[in-house]
Amino acid sequence: MSRHSASRATEAGLVLAALGLLALQAQRAHAGLASTGSWSMIAGALVVGVLCADFATGIVHWFCDRFFDEQTPLLGAALIRPFREHHADPQAMVRHGLLELHGNSAIPIIAALGAVQLLERGPPSVLGASFDAWLLVVAATSMATNQFHMWAHSASAPRIVRWLQAKGVILSPTRHAVHHRHGFDRSYCMTTGLLNPVLDRIDFFGRLERGVRALGSAVR
Repeated sequence: MSRHSASRATEAGLVLAALGLLALQAQRAHAGLASTGSWSMIAGALVVGVLCADFATGIVHWFCDRFFDEQTPLLGAALIRPFREHHADPQAMVRHGLLELHGNSAIPIIAALGAVQLLERGPPSVLGASFDAWLLVVAATSMATNQFHMWAHSASAPRIVRWLQAKGVILSPTRHAVHHRHGFDRSYCMTTGLLNPVLDRIDFFGRLERGVRALGSAVR
């Protein structure tokens, strides 16, 4: 098997595993909500979950843009290279297939949902059901973030996608363009991008980077 074929097979396995765990998490969340009757928590889980996914993808994006490089062992090829590549060629990810686009995104989803599935479930509770619904939303939207990112670069996104972008439900080309227009040092959140104006205004990522670099200097 060629290296390319092996890579695609690995990505396919990761995506399938993540989808399987998402299905199990959906079943778990449904069972918890049904047993506790806490269906009213869905709206809150959806809003908070999407915002948490937006923030989490921003953290990952910031880290991969600002630290290490493509030659870094383990992280370089899998995480850092895809982000840096699309700085030089913003249309590169539009040419990626689904497996290449989502394979890396599946890894943290598998780790998080796999750990939850291994935990022994306690008695049904509103808190537990809400957590399961929240985690499902975070995992599902995080898994879809690279797709949203790709659509933000695509000149031929489907009409429904353009409508969702215009409504702010998913990352829009206009919101994401700020990241490219300002030297890749702001607007890192990629799920919806709704947090970007707030985080940019308080220079959250700039402050975080200065703090991390100062801590690194102090440790050395």
